[in-house]
Amino acid sequence: MCTGIPGGRGVTYKLFGLAFESSYRFQSLPVGSGTPDISFFELQAPLDPREDSEQLHSWQIDPGVDWLAVSRARTGYCLRFPRLADFLVTQAGNKVYGFCAETASRATFEHLVLDQVLPRALSLSGHCILHCSSVVTPRGAIAFAGKSGQGKSILASSLALAGYPLVTDDCLLLQSVGGHFMGVPSYPSVRLWPEDTLDFPRHGIEVTRVAHYSSKQRLRIGRGAISFAEGPAQLGVIYMLSTQPGAERDERISIERLSPHEAFIELVQGSFQLDLSGAESLRTHTTELCAVANTVPMFRLCYPRNRVLLPEVMRAVLRHANSVPPQVDSVWPSRN
Repeated sequence: MCTGIPGGRGVTYKLFGLAFESSYRFQSLPVGSGTPDISFFELQAPLDPREDSEQLHSWQIDPGVDWLAVSRARTGYCLRFPRLADFLVTQAGNKVYGFCAETASRATFEHLVLDQVLPRALSLSGHCILHCSSVVTPRGAIAFAGKSGQGKSILASSLALAGYPLVTDDCLLLQSVGGHFMGVPSYPSVRLWPEDTLDFPRHGIEVTRVAHYSSKQRLRIGRGAISFAEGPAQLGVIYMLSTQPGAERDERISIERLSPHEAFIELVQGSFQLDLSGAESLRTHTTELCAVANTVPMFRLCYPRNRVLLPEVMRAVLRHANSVPPQVDSVWPSRN
């Protein structure tokens, strides 16, 4: 699928609590140490499209236009972002190779590696990663899940600006420890729409472009008023975001408990997974998400997308999180 695969050591970074070695220099990552858990190598040529491969799935932004196409071949998994980049992920998920097309900026390439490819690669080695933003509060880590554009990042970054350390902007890696789930910090960055970044530069937070094809902007956390979580934090509550129709006019905030069955379905839809075609990987992934649904209380948060009301939403979330009792129900009915 690709020839002349590079080798050799590069820089070691810290990402998702792991040692991430790369021949490519990432601007957004803190330097780390240790034996690499996962490695990335930049390719000087695109992947060979002639090698036989099995098409697994694709995502489309516009009808008939692939945003990401995933296939599986003998050498690993091929992830193609047409006209932007090609990536090869090994079967074990511990090595990733990427080629940046001339039509893509370096910022775009870095975004695709960190926010699209690596979370999927880590799923191959058994890591459970949810599409969530998260901060640390006195209740533990609280996470915001939901579809793109529903406000996960602006809620998390606003809470972080208010003094609650950021755990992650978009990808929450979970670790099971002593019957609890810990949220592991990803890397110190947040991606927001331009209208949501207006308050951040005056707090000394650097704002840059995420990708050449998007108007979204990246906040570099840890260089201003927002702190980044120093280590894993026990996950206390997950909020599934759901904006109301006519949200600019509606000022209501509602928080409703999801049953473990409902929570499980939402978690399945909101988890990063590269390949679920194997029975064993499907069983492992399902078991992990069942455990999360049984252990972590989950609620549907419906709120107005009105920036003026954002402080009120934040206060409502914090009050509610502090009052949530532990999860006691079960996804599956008892056999007794």
